[in-house]
Amino acid sequence: MTKACWQTAFALAVLCGSPAWAQLEARRTLHGLDAVGLVIENVHPDAERRGVSKARLEKDIALRLEQAGVRVLANGQEEGVPGRPLLRLQVAITPLDDLPLYNATITLQLRQSACLTRNLIICETVTTWEDAGVTRAVGVSRLASVQQDVRDMVDRFLDAYRAENPKR
Repeated sequence: MTKACWQTAFALAVLCGSPAWAQLEARRTLHGLDAVGLVIENVHPDAERRGVSKARLEKDIALRLEQAGVRVLANGQEEGVPGRPLLRLQVAITPLDDLPLYNATITLQLRQSACLTRNLIICETVTTWEDAGVTRAVGVSRLASVQQDVRDMVDRFLDAYRAENPKR
């Protein structure tokens, strides 16, 4: 094999195993998406009392999605949509013992039904896009900053969505 062929083969091997390739592949699963269900999980009651409200997060995310052209389905309506798309936000905020700090772990996932090509009867719900970008300690007085982290994640989701759906 010539040197150029080896270089090309090496570049493809590196690219296919890289996070950038994985993000490109995940982004493709957003093509043609026009509606999602929305669920927000694990908001700690203490975080709710300190301003990180599940209802406020849901309202903010729904507004951002609708402005981008993604219809937000009422609870359970995603079951009637092809692929059953569900955007799932996990906001795990846990108080740290004896410290005025919280551990915040935030994950945004798009979960959809996927079927085996060899047997279309076998379908499972899988994560087709994910941003697990935030795990950090947050001071009590800065707990509301978690909402900005969520906005940033939703913006990354919408950037990927727009890249696959440029005319929407």
